Amino acid sequence: MDDSLIFCAGTTPAVRYAADILDKNGFHITYELHSDVQYVLLDIPSLGPDNHLRSGERLQALLDVIPETATIIGGNMDNPMLSDYRKIDLLKDESYLMANARITAYCTLQIIGEALPVTFEEANILMIGWGRIGKALSSLLINLGANVTVASRNKNKTEELKALEINAVHIDNISTNGYDAIINTAPAPILSAEALNSCLLTAKIDLASIKGLDAPDVIWARGLPGIHAPKSSGNLIARCIEAHIKETCL
Repeated sequence: MDDSLIFCAGTTPAVRYAADILDKNGFHITYELHSDVQYVLLDIPSLGPDNHLRSGERLQALLDVIPETATIIGGNMDNPMLSDYRKIDLLKDESYLMANARITAYCTLQIIGEALPVTFEEANILMIGWGRIGKALSSLLINLGANVTVASRNKNKTEELKALEINAVHIDNISTNGYDAIINTAPAPILSAEALNSCLLTAKIDLASIKGLDAPDVIWARGLPGIHAPKSSGNLIARCIEAHIKETCL
């Protein structure tokens, strides 16, 4: 049992699931602001164009009513308006990022399966990027029988891929021919409309926060855990929050 009072200011299903789980685990959750609130739970990510706190006015309105001693829980909170508050930023927590990448990978399988013109076992897939999501998704696709080629800009990662016996190519040497799907995880412009012009039957999926694939038929899939697996996402959020609070109380 924990006597921490957490004000849930988030609005997404994932955060609401997380609040319910924390409540069942003995934390005190409130949806009404009280002066003795110790933690304020925001959506993850907390700020940005897709969030209900997207404007500075909305964030300031929240800050005007929460206690100055409260710890704010969220993600991507590098904002000067929050500089005087204690923060738990889950998007800087490696354990959260790794687990969230795996949830993202599972959610992406559903999108790929619907977009592929062939079965996974017959699919030739180009994966751009060898970060957390690229690694998790490549592993799942390979286990399903897909032939995966990974494009990376980092020479060390290319050598790592070769050591793992995974097809590897440098990003500068990408050829778009022969792939049933091209999946981008790198947050930077990678393939232009001209480069993708001949890939009319190729499924194109972009998972990055900044579009890397420039074509009208690209599926830009952001925030998949919260959309396709809000309960799994909520479980992860609750688990990480509980670990952070217990650690700070030791």
